[in-house]
Amino acid sequence: MNLTLSESQKEFLLSNLPVVAFLSGLGSGKTWIGTLWSAITSVTNKGSLGLIGANTPSQLHAVVVPSLKLHLESMGLPYYLGEAPPWPSRFESHSNVLSIAGGTQILLRSMFESGIDRAVRGIEIDWAYLDEARDMEEVVLDVMLGRMRGKVGPRQIKITSTPNGKRGWLYKRMVASPREDWQVVRGSTYDNEENLPPGYIKNLVSTYGQQQLNQEVLGNWIEDQQGRAFVFDRTRHLKQGIMDVRKPLLFAMDLNVAPLCGVIAQHDPATRSMHVFHEVIIRDNAQTRVACELVANRYANRFLEIWHMCDEAGSARSTRTLESDVQIMDGSMRKLFKRSRSLNGVSKPRVVDRYNSVNALLDPAEGPPRLTFDTSCKELIIDLEEVSWDDYGKIDKSDPKRTHMGDALGYLVHRLFPVGSEAQAFGLNGSLECPVQAKPPQERGFPAPVGGR
Repeated sequence: MNLTLSESQKEFLLSNLPVVAFLSGLGSGKTWIGTLWSAITSVTNKGSLGLIGANTPSQLHAVVVPSLKLHLESMGLPYYLGEAPPWPSRFESHSNVLSIAGGTQILLRSMFESGIDRAVRGIEIDWAYLDEARDMEEVVLDVMLGRMRGKVGPRQIKITSTPNGKRGWLYKRMVASPREDWQVVRGSTYDNEENLPPGYIKNLVSTYGQQQLNQEVLGNWIEDQQGRAFVFDRTRHLKQGIMDVRKPLLFAMDLNVAPLCGVIAQHDPATRSMHVFHEVIIRDNAQTRVACELVANRYANRFLEIWHMCDEAGSARSTRTLESDVQIMDGSMRKLFKRSRSLNGVSKPRVVDRYNSVNALLDPAEGPPRLTFDTSCKELIIDLEEVSWDDYGKIDKSDPKRTHMGDALGYLVHRLFPVGSEAQAFGLNGSLECPVQAKPPQERGFPAPVGGR
């Protein structure tokens, strides 16, 4: 095969050290080169047992497996996925097993869903590839090292991932204090620009904040802002806003009995901007209907339409009522406003994605801040200044008064202007995700796909 590889991809592919990580920006061909290495290793180590791990089943089967199948088909290698092959197999059940002509078999594992212990319990593997390892627990690497006892393969672990700051295990293990026989290969989105759709990088630059651009595109390890979760500055982000009754009113809540917190805002999709006008807080014995009535008493006589949402806990019913808080909120707003729309989605966004979405508007890579606040939002401003990450890379929840108003803001911003895994997975807000190494195999030097199934 004639392959056109970037220098960073080539270095990652050819390295024969026990653990090699390719840490680079979005769209830099990480999954593409990781699955190419897996395909080549399957051929050069016939009869080996490999493992390919991703975080979730959707990531595994929608992104990683299709990339691997493309390589196998381009190499003319017959394979059987999820069924017994016509040649001898080491397994009775072939669920999430890919068998390749020549005897190599690959275990396909979701590390979040199955749990690392169950994923590899009692097996000895010859090689492993872990995709987007930054979202995996550190124990995954340790278990993989312990299972690397096969007799056929190279006993190598290859890792691809976008960096995720200096608090995570990937930085600490692979960059800050690596073993001498481990290797990190660095890259950026720009390295793979010729294989990306027109405007892809420009879209990322216009979408991300400065910190996210530095990490998600340039592939750098960013410094945490003294532990603070938000890149908020009173001098840049506080201003008096003017409500536009022609536009929908936005209302988002973080559901707690004490306190229930919410934000009132309006947004401009064309400029990717939002202004928060007021906050809603019920400090004790809060009820969803009461919060909706408070908002309606203040705004229903001026605004025809309201868009509303609450956190993902609102989708669950309790033993006290047959209705969930989402249903209560939706029903209340339909009665109180002439037009209403629920913004609640079906998926639960990652905490880091919510905070990244807010920070992308607070500190965009290009232009002035796109998220501003009235000075009357006192509790929200305190959250923006005081909420921080703890030493384990999680939001510090030690103060029961904090995070709730910031959470309400995060739900709303991430729903309308998502940054991170949800935006990439579902093509929201400009369809950020694209096929990595998107050119057809023939244009990358492969023969036309043959064989395979």
